[in-house]
Amino acid sequence: MTSATPSAHGTTEPGLASRDRILVAAAEVARERGVTGATVAAVCKRSGLPVSSLYWHFTDKDALFAEVVRTSFARWLAESPGWSEGSGDPLEYIGGLLRATEETLRRKPSFLNIGMQVLLESGEDTRQTRQAYLDVRAQALTMMTVWLERALAGLGDPQLTSDVAVLFRAMSDGLVVAGEVFDDLDAAASIDLFVPMIQAVLRQALAAGGRP
Repeated sequence: MTSATPSAHGTTEPGLASRDRILVAAAEVARERGVTGATVAAVCKRSGLPVSSLYWHFTDKDALFAEVVRTSFARWLAESPGWSEGSGDPLEYIGGLLRATEETLRRKPSFLNIGMQVLLESGEDTRQTRQAYLDVRAQALTMMTVWLERALAGLGDPQLTSDVAVLFRAMSDGLVVAGEVFDDLDAAASIDLFVPMIQAVLRQALAAGGRP
């Protein structure tokens, strides 16, 4: 899929394919107004395309934002350092991965911005968007768990590895919420406090061959 990027004027580039222009416009409007306030009319106005173009590609607003979540997540995966096997001390590498979380939080990719808005909603209006976000969260958790199992091969405690992956995700969720509440939140400083604690627990677990 062609990458879709906003122009310097906050509108989508006219050279983009119409589907990509709509996706970029939807992400921009949702960032400004929230998913609830991001109407089809507002998205079409931002994209410079008629409403008929939006409905040619997407059945409704919910399907549109579900695709924004999936597309944004795929782009984030492609642009992120990834969870490839690192050299040296695996605990130091884990610390580096956790610290890289701050970059994601600072950029606030659309899948995170939109997903956190609809995560706790239960209505049908955002059912597809919410499910898309739950799906990408599950994919990210699986990837992190597999990476941890490989990095911590000597741990011998699959449940602890799974618990650590869930803890990483919970930390990210908490920092996203805190970032919305506290204007002066220093996410990097918070992560720096967390990293030595998780490293200490894992170091004890590796020495003991299981949960300390």
